[in-house]
Parts: sequence; C-alpha cells; structure tokens
Amino acid sequence: MIGRTLTKSFAIETRQHELLGLDLGEGPPRKLLVIGGGFVIIWFGIATLMFGLPNRATFMFYATIPVLIAVFGFRESSKVSRRRNVVVWWLKARYLFTSYRPLICLGQRRPDRTEVRSVSNRFNFGGILRVLNPTAPPSAIWETEPPQPVPVGARVSVPINTRVRLLGRNHSP
Repeated sequence: MIGRTLTKSFAIETRQHELLGLDLGEGPPRKLLVIGGGFVIIWFGIATLMFGLPNRATFMFYATIPVLIAVFGFRESSKVSRRRNVVVWWLKARYLFTSYRPLICLGQRRPDRTEVRSVSNRFNFGGILRVLNPTAPPSAIWETEPPQPVPVGARVSVPINTRVRLLGRNHSP
C-alpha cells in the first residue's frame, strides 16, 4: 500500500486593496502586481524601442500580451501544485535549449555528446508539423520501423517497438 499526502502546503498571500487612491476591492496578489508590473515595463520598453510609441492601433499589443502572461502565468500549475505556470514555462524553455545533462559519478565526469539528448528527442516536432499541415496523416509515435504483417493464429508473438527511458526524478516508485 502506498501512502500519499493529500494536503497542500500552507501559504498566506498578501493582497493589495488600494493603489494610488483607487479601491481594488478584494485586491490582486502583491507578488503578481510587482512582477507583472515589472514585466509590463520591460515589455513596453522593448516594444517602444522596436516599434516606437503606441498609438490607437498598437495599444492592445503593448497592453494585453504582458497582462495575459502575468495573469495566466501566476496561476497555480495543474501538474505541480507548488509552482506557478511561469516557472513551469521557464523550465520547459530552459529544458528545450539546454537539454538534459546527466549527472555522472556525482558530477566528477562531464557527459559526452552521446549521453546528452538531442533537440529532436527533447522537442516534439510532430505537433508543429500537424499544425502546419493538418491534412497530413498522423505519424505513429511508438513505431521505429514500419509495422510487419502478423499472421493470425494461436500463439503468435506480437512485436512491441517501444523503448522506455527514465529521465529526471519525477517518477513514483
């Protein structure tokens, strides 16, 4: 029998109820305001350097993208309850660019090229190809070679072309 902890960690969230004389009611979390406000300022600065000051047509581009990232990014992750979505997105982007680097002999030896996962193994290009060409037939994910016809009969072995690889420590015993 496996015991599981079904309680959530205790967290007290400070909220901002008033801002510059404006009543915010229940109030957004202060951490969202500080980090989201910083992100809006950085986004506005970069967009102004690239495209110039906003006008009526481009104001939505300047305002909505950082606000949406802040609002959806600071929601609790559905997979890891202790993380926010921004952290999950950052870890996925970091994993995409830096790869999985195995720890060998407690870090005494650096992994060589054969021990580091390639970009094609880290990123699912099939999803992008399906978006770009939706009429293409879906590819078989688990098959490494074309399927062989299997004769129907008693005691016929079924070939399974799967390779299981455990990466990271996100497994349950």
